[in-house]
Amino acid sequence: MLSLHARNCRTGDVLDEEQAPAAKKEDVFAALGQMANRFQKRAGESLARLPKDTNVQTDVTTPSLEAWRSYKAAMIADINRSKRTESISLLKRATELDPNFAMAYAYMGRSYDAMGEADLGAQNISKAFELRNSVSDSENLFITFNYYRQAPRNLELARQTLESWSQKYPSDFVPRGFLSAFTSAGTGHYETGVEEGLKAIELDPDYSIGYENVAWDYIYLNRWSEAEALLRKASEHKVETADYSVIRYFIAFLRKDQAAMEREVTQRQGKLQAQGWFEHQQAMTLAYQGRLKEADQLSDSAVRLARQAGLRERPAQFAGARAVWSALFGIRDEAQRSAAAALSLYQGRDADYGPAFALELLHDSAQAQPIEAELEDRYPQDTPVQFSYLPTLRALRALSRNDQAKALDMTQAAAPNDFAIPGTAYYSGAAFFGSLYPVFVRGLAYSRLGRRREAAAEFQKILDHPGIMLNDPMGPMARLELARALAASGDRAKSAAAYHDLLTLWRDADPDIPLVQEARAESAKL
Repeated sequence: MLSLHARNCRTGDVLDEEQAPAAKKEDVFAALGQMANRFQKRAGESLARLPKDTNVQTDVTTPSLEAWRSYKAAMIADINRSKRTESISLLKRATELDPNFAMAYAYMGRSYDAMGEADLGAQNISKAFELRNSVSDSENLFITFNYYRQAPRNLELARQTLESWSQKYPSDFVPRGFLSAFTSAGTGHYETGVEEGLKAIELDPDYSIGYENVAWDYIYLNRWSEAEALLRKASEHKVETADYSVIRYFIAFLRKDQAAMEREVTQRQGKLQAQGWFEHQQAMTLAYQGRLKEADQLSDSAVRLARQAGLRERPAQFAGARAVWSALFGIRDEAQRSAAAALSLYQGRDADYGPAFALELLHDSAQAQPIEAELEDRYPQDTPVQFSYLPTLRALRALSRNDQAKALDMTQAAAPNDFAIPGTAYYSGAAFFGSLYPVFVRGLAYSRLGRRREAAAEFQKILDHPGIMLNDPMGPMARLELARALAASGDRAKSAAAYHDLLTLWRDADPDIPLVQEARAESAKL
């Protein structure tokens, strides 16, 4: 008697079964073929009613069945349940079972990067890159793209790889999905991201990451309603990941909907692993509002939770972000303490940017310059480092030396990527700060050169792109500098309006912050 069963692996329930007898050994295959045809129809109908494990790609090269099973479980944990720590543990097990499992190293690299551990991510994708010649062509392309995107972080080479991949395999949604993510956002090509991401979703309507990428591209383009509509479309396809809650939180923030923000924070506490990410986002929002005492408390919690989770780079980025907002508000002691804390926790290309920016803003180039030299030496191909971080830091140093013309020249190197999302601000594991900083520093250079209207135009650029700035405390600073530039240019009416908007934003700010007091005094004079 031959028997086939379809079983739900989550619950153990038998969904369908088929039996047939075979009188002798020679009849087995004929009987099997007959019953398989009947089985295929009934089981297929049952399977169609099951929730899908979306986007789980398991056609990978490994001789070990157990390693493959661990890999598949990791994909489900990561993509469908946003359990990245669990996913990394499973991928480590897969590489222990098969030390040459290239795709396990590749996805481990992606998972680490998504958790804000960019250097660990680069190490693992580099290992996969070394093993790429033993895998299939599609795996090779996957690994090669991720290597360029994460190790040298050369986004131009990453883009070329994706375009070659999509041309070679036009029905494969994966390269188009990647084109909708950091490769486009990191160079400011959001329209390309939307176009390619929608093509990916058309090829696979269950592509959960595709919806996420395109929704973020819409946010960067200030097209928030379209982002919401896309998430509704995902819901219609019964596609949902816990990370969608982060998108909803920021849409609510951009719309100043405090109730919706709080609702998302409450709901996602049980959906995503607690590694300080929620606390850091809320700390950023509080700092944006000038509520620094509350922000500092939540920042402490964020750093502690990230460290308890065994992370290295993420807590350093959180502390670096705090150093930046403290320096922006002129809280010198706190900025220096947070910068030192960040550097003591971890040093790397994204982790270093916050402390270096804060130190340059405080005119402490002696401490910042070695960090910048290390960035320049170690990351010569890195797109954010070369076209955002270094130009901004060099311009700040020139300003501290009263060389405004040189500062202006330095920021021009970043001009083609003014609206790009740097590594510190990209949504995948980032600390959500650093976007539009070259624009802000260029505005400062114009102001100090006495070119007030040009300065105002730069600060206005920042205010015109709230979907890129999000809850970075740099946003209100741009509004303050705009008000000052307009006042100096003689446009008192627009300056008064800018001050009014700023002080409305800071209505609950800590009253003892000197910068807040200065802004109120300046506004009163108008």
